[in-house]
Amino acid sequence: MTNELQWQEDLTLVQETLARGQGAIAEFAARMKCIPIFLNAMNQQGYRSLSRERLEDAAQEATTRIWRDRPLFTGQSRLETWAYPYAMHVYRESVAAQAKTDYRRADHDTIYSLYSSSPTVGDALDVQTEAARVRQAMSSMKPELVTLIERHLLLGRTFPEIAEEEGLNLNTVKARYYRALKALRDILGQEAGPTGGGTSRTVPPIAPPSASSPGPSRP
Repeated sequence: MTNELQWQEDLTLVQETLARGQGAIAEFAARMKCIPIFLNAMNQQGYRSLSRERLEDAAQEATTRIWRDRPLFTGQSRLETWAYPYAMHVYRESVAAQAKTDYRRADHDTIYSLYSSSPTVGDALDVQTEAARVRQAMSSMKPELVTLIERHLLLGRTFPEIAEEEGLNLNTVKARYYRALKALRDILGQEAGPTGGGTSRTVPPIAPPSASSPGPSRP
């Protein structure tokens, strides 16, 4: 069978899915099993590897976009060839999202380990210690940002719990939390200065969580 005939068959298949033909829809779904294969191949060759969960999400997202855009298919290639750029685009988006999440998680874990460390005499006398620097930086932040960090990191409140308590969208709470972490990180960077000299202001101690209080939930 020539390429042109194959392309025409694929175009007919897509048109039948648009007409809600059940057989065509089933065949289209079977043909889209190529998407996980594409993504797995990309994942094996990529500099960064996606987790299994993210690969599954990427396959679902790419397939959804292909189904949505199938009216744009013109029959100038095989259906799988047309679908491949969708898989590639979603894969790159997923890699970028995973890298961003990894960065935020590292930021989260670092700040938690510093902020929740027990205050010592050294903290009061030497504001160059990391725990004291974090406490000092937070004292200059907006109260609502400090409260959000404290509720999630120290009190162990989950994002859904905070969203429900505040009557906010879950994504809004997450976005504000990560903005708060970025603000804290920026303040710490400014205090360090080009020579890492820090600042001389003393820091009022902030009590760490008790042994019985719940640990932090991970975003």
